[in-house]
Amino acid sequence: MNRKIELLARLVLNADTIPPQEADMSPGGIGIVSNESFETGGVVKVRIVFPKNYDVVYAFGHVVYCNEFEGAGAAKQYKVGVEFSKISDTNKRIMTRQVFKKQSEDLREARKEQGGPQEEGEQGAAEPEEDDAE
Repeated sequence: MNRKIELLARLVLNADTIPPQEADMSPGGIGIVSNESFETGGVVKVRIVFPKNYDVVYAFGHVVYCNEFEGAGAAKQYKVGVEFSKISDTNKRIMTRQVFKKQSEDLREARKEQGGPQEEGEQGAAEPEEDDAE
């Protein structure tokens, strides 16, 4: 079972292997979609490859949920949540950096769609308030 989740995490996050899919990630765990069911409470080994820069994260965790849902087509699919129980500080930093990078990209995209400023300091940014103590 450990190998299955390891391969699945790599497949979900490696754009060269399958089309990109959204994964719910944090330094504390990951949520993925699987064609296979996993036992709640089971221990798994996770390997995540971030395709843009090939950062790799390794962690051990336990399955906190595995919920069946109807996916595309007739095949059963499962939403699987894994809470990391053993992850190194280095791997936590990589996860934190990747999550922050994704949030920043999403924020830039939302601003672009709304026609607002793309980065802090661009035209349209709020001016600093003057200090009344002068």
